[in-house]
Amino acid sequence: MTGREIAYSEIVLSKRKAIKKEIKERYGKERADKFSEHISKSIAKLKKFPEVGVSLRDKYDLISFTVL
Repeated sequence: MTGREIAYSEIVLSKRKAIKKEIKERYGKERADKFSEHISKSIAKLKKFPEVGVSLRDKYDLISFTVL
């Protein structure tokens, strides 16, 4: 299943940036960078395995991002 893309809404990008900023202010840049890296790696896994994990879209009726 190659060739998949993750499309982010502006809301998702804005919230991720705000969360990283909050982590940086509370715990420092290193921890904020680790958070960001962890999120990026986790999302990248969805490209290969889109069915892995709990579907937050279904659980919370979300439409924030789409796997193409």
